[in-house]
Amino acid sequence: MMRFVFKICLLGPPGVGKTSLVLRYVKNYFKNDYLTTLGADFLIKELVLEQFDTKIKLCIWDIGGQSRWETLRPVYLQGADGAIVVCDLTKKSTFRQLPRWVMDLETYAGDDLTPFVLVGNKLDLCKEEFELREVKTAELSEYGKEQGKYVFETSAKTGSGINDMFTRLALEVLKEKAQKEKMRRQLQDKLAGIMDDLNIPDAE
Repeated sequence: MMRFVFKICLLGPPGVGKTSLVLRYVKNYFKNDYLTTLGADFLIKELVLEQFDTKIKLCIWDIGGQSRWETLRPVYLQGADGAIVVCDLTKKSTFRQLPRWVMDLETYAGDDLTPFVLVGNKLDLCKEEFELREVKTAELSEYGKEQGKYVFETSAKTGSGINDMFTRLALEVLKEKAQKEKMRRQLQDKLAGIMDDLNIPDAE
């Protein structure tokens, strides 16, 4: 069985439920109280993709969204293999901030091709009896289409959509790494051909 370790970062404004998403996924736990993330929290979850005979350890970084942690984001995002960018479906202002978080990821992760998914959280508050939805499914989907990324609507309270979200991101990271490995091998083959043409001997 192949084994990988991926660094995954959760990004988004404060209060959108990033910590709750991680706790639900890793510990199957939900707390109604708002938990302020101090800088960043770190949890690990092992994911088995039986169809690919692959086991992936997800090292999940929950990065604080408050402005006072902004200077630390470059450190936490450095070397991220993938990311989850989150907004709150009941607060339109958080949806409008998504491009800024995507830009942070592209700037600081060290690779502008870092895979990520877009998430609208707190789906449980969007039922007809609550009528708190401010971000329409079509709006989120359209932004996802512009970015060429998968979009999920989730609920940390009920667990809806969370496993699918993390699994899809893991697959996207795996796909990106496979493509890079293929390109690396192709480059090696080309360089080997050039060395042969130039009669450059192999290093002993």
